[in-house]
Amino acid sequence: MSTTEERIRELVENFSERLSKVLRDPTPEHVHKLRVSARRYNAAVEYGAQRIKKKQQNHLDDLEQLRRKAGKVRDLDIELALLNDINGDSQSGVEVAALAEFIARKRQRQVKKLSTEGVRLRSNRLLDHMETIGEKAVSSGQLDGSSALVEAQSRLAKLAEKSRQHPNPKPARLHKTRVELKMIRYLAELASESPAQTQLLESLKGVQDVLGKWHDWESLAQTAEKFFDTNPNSFLPEQVRSLAESHRREAVRGAAEFLAGLNPSKKLPQRAKVQRSVVVSA
Repeated sequence: MSTTEERIRELVENFSERLSKVLRDPTPEHVHKLRVSARRYNAAVEYGAQRIKKKQQNHLDDLEQLRRKAGKVRDLDIELALLNDINGDSQSGVEVAALAEFIARKRQRQVKKLSTEGVRLRSNRLLDHMETIGEKAVSSGQLDGSSALVEAQSRLAKLAEKSRQHPNPKPARLHKTRVELKMIRYLAELASESPAQTQLLESLKGVQDVLGKWHDWESLAQTAEKFFDTNPNSFLPEQVRSLAESHRREAVRGAAEFLAGLNPSKKLPQRAKVQRSVVVSA
């Protein structure tokens, strides 16, 4: 068995393990790891697959829907954790408690949806289909340790080139950059271990951390603003929005510095043309 075949099998086995844990005990950690494992598998298949049959694409769409449901639970888990970082007077304490209760109830509903979907997909042999699709990606010859790193570097250079046109990106574009960097990192993880791979992964982690903090506070700000929409005297939404804006500025600066450190004018590495049949959503 080749290194790439082993990696694909590991990705499927890891996803299976994470799904089982979520169905037994949907803790924040288990939900987070399920979501990450689904993204890593998608990154591998999206790069390696040349042609995906309609039925197989349907299975990948199902996997994406499951990941999105896990993502909703994950966002709520982070919002609850962030509320613990908010300091204030007795009024804000009451507001924090009320919002936390609201988010906790919402999480229960989302966990139920996630569990229902997970049971359905497992009974429909999703794991078997994931293995078959993964094997097809490997057999295409595109998915190998050396080309994965080259492709990751190529995508990163292209992203850096695009960023020059948007020096002060709006939240939607900043979020898109965050997602693209995630997929680039997952693709780089498929590459054979080397100093270049290690350096790339470490640099990506730094910029992803700052972008992630902004995204988390932005999510909480939106939730707080909706929850207290009928209470104009509430102090919490303004406080959270201020924190989100501070993290947004840090994210814009961090992403700009990271991407500016690349050389967008450098000739991009070339890869074999691959028909993009798999769509990975943000």
